[in-house]
This record gives sequence, structure tokens and C-alpha cells, in this order.
Amino acid sequence: MESFIDELAAAAKQVPVAYRRGLLSKNPRAKAVLELGAEKAGWDQGLPKGGGRGVAVQFAFGSYMAQVADVEVGKEGDVLVRRVVCAVDCGTVVNPMNEAPIIEIHIVKSGEAPGGMGEPGTSALAPAVTNAIYAATGKRLRKLPVDGAQLKV
Repeated sequence: MESFIDELAAAAKQVPVAYRRGLLSKNPRAKAVLELGAEKAGWDQGLPKGGGRGVAVQFAFGSYMAQVADVEVGKEGDVLVRRVVCAVDCGTVVNPMNEAPIIEIHIVKSGEAPGGMGEPGTSALAPAVTNAIYAATGKRLRKLPVDGAQLKV
């Protein structure tokens, strides 16, 4: 759908961000992520030859998100994604990013078919954290979110 929106913007001879802005006049949350994403990505700044910038806005899983991608296309047609800027309105922030733990990701080389990486991480994280809490306190938690009163000794 978002690629088609870009086609409509081109047919209307409008800049993709400006075109979307007009479509989102009655959706302030979607418009806000579009505006913030475009601003932080420097939408109006030029790109080197062979460079392109694209935008997409979506609503999924209760959150609004805009992503701006900067790509470089080489003479042989090879594509390199240089930068992705993401603006999100996920409602009330439960875990503010300035309180997020250090997260390390190590990828195993594999020849298998590609799989998903969005939601699978969340399903493994909750039991890993509650198992770590058990290792630290000897108390099993079977309800989330964690309530400090559950852990008082």
C-alpha cells in the first residue's frame, strides 16, 4: 500500500512526504510520526548521485510508525541501504529507551530459509527475565508485569 501511495504522489507530481501529509490530516498520530521521521531523516537534504530516499507510514500492533530509508544504487544495480530513520508513536511508553538494557545480537550463519525477527524476541525475553529473577531471589513469577511487592523478602 505504501509503495502505491508513492506512485500516487509521483502521478500527482508531489513530494512523497507532502502527499502523505495531506492524506493524514484526520489522523494526527500518523501525521506526527511522518513529520518527526521526515525531520530526523533530513528529508529535504540532498543525496549523492545514485542515492534515493523513501518513506512509509504504518499502523500495526497498536503503534504508528514512519520509516525513512536512504539507499544507494550502484552502476551494476547493487543496492546498499545506508540509513533508516524510524519515528514511533506506541502510546504510553512502558520501557523508556533511556532505561533499556544493553542488548547484544549475534547472528548464526545459516543457509536455511529466512525467518521473522520482530515478535519472536519478545516471546523468549519474558521467560528469560523471570527465570533470572528466580535465580536471584528463589521466587517464581508467573504473572507480568513484575510487581515489586511479589519479590519482597
